[in-house]
Amino acid sequence: MSDWIAICGEEGDAPIEIETEDDGVLLLESVTAHFPGTTTLKYRNKDKSALRGVKCIEGKMAPPTGGWDQASLYICVNPNKVEQAGKRKAESDERDFVPVKTARRQEDPEFDPQATIDLILLGLNPQTTERAIREYFEESGEVTLVQMKKSKDANVGYAFIRFGNKEVERKLLKEKHSIEGKQAYLRIPNSQQGDRSERKVYVSYHTQDLTVDDLRNHFEKFGDVEDVFIPTPWRHFCFVTFTEKRVAQSLLGKEHTLKGVSLLIKSLSSNKEKEGDKMENM
Repeated sequence: MSDWIAICGEEGDAPIEIETEDDGVLLLESVTAHFPGTTTLKYRNKDKSALRGVKCIEGKMAPPTGGWDQASLYICVNPNKVEQAGKRKAESDERDFVPVKTARRQEDPEFDPQATIDLILLGLNPQTTERAIREYFEESGEVTLVQMKKSKDANVGYAFIRFGNKEVERKLLKEKHSIEGKQAYLRIPNSQQGDRSERKVYVSYHTQDLTVDDLRNHFEKFGDVEDVFIPTPWRHFCFVTFTEKRVAQSLLGKEHTLKGVSLLIKSLSSNKEKEGDKMENM
C-alpha cells in the first residue's frame, strides 16, 4: 500500500506530498521532478537531537527503520545546492566585509516590544482641552504626550496621545472611554497598523503539538496578536496577525523556539504562502 510523504527543499519551506510505490519505496525521480538535484532525503530523529539520512540505492529509497512515519517531514539533500550556497556566502562575505563597529552602526535598531506608540483619540467634544484628557487618562497611568488636533468636522475633535507604560497602553486600547460626557475612541493610527498583509507573518514549524493558545501566548510577548490561524488539515505552518505592522516586520527572518520546537518566521511573499492566505480567507 502506498504512502504520501511530506517533503521540502530546505528546512522551513512549505512541503509537497509525494506518493510512494505500493511496496513503500519512494523513487528518487519522483522527488527530483519537484526538487532537481536531490540525491536522497534526511529527517530529524524522534527527540530532534540529530538528522538521519534515508538510504538511496539505484534511485530507490526504502522506508527508514520503523516506516515513513518516523518523521512528519523529510528534507531534500542536494550537494550542489550546498556547494553553490557556500560559494555565494564566501563571495558575499568578501565583498561586503566591513569592520564590526561599522556593521553594528548600519544595522536597524533592535525592536523594543515594550516601547509605547502614539495613539489617536477620536470622537472628542471640540471644546475638550488637553488638561481634561490628561486628567482622565492619568488615573490609569503616566501620559507622556497629548497633542490636540483640529478636525474638518466642527462637531468633533481628536488628539494624539502617548502613555509611559506599554501595559497601560494595551489595557486602555481594550476599554471604552467617556470624556466630558462624550464617548471617545482610542485607536492605533492607520499609519501604525498598515495593511493586514503587513501585519501578518507566516510561521513554519514541524509538529502538530502546538496549539493556537501556545502560539498566541508566545507571540503576545512581542505585541498584541489579532489572530492566529492554523490550517486544517495541518500543513506545517500557521499565520499570526498582529495589531501593529512594526511588530510583524521586526520578526521577519527570525527563528524562535517554543516548547523545543523551531519557529521560522517569514513574510507572505511566496506563491505557496499566498495560497495559504487565500485559504484562510475562504
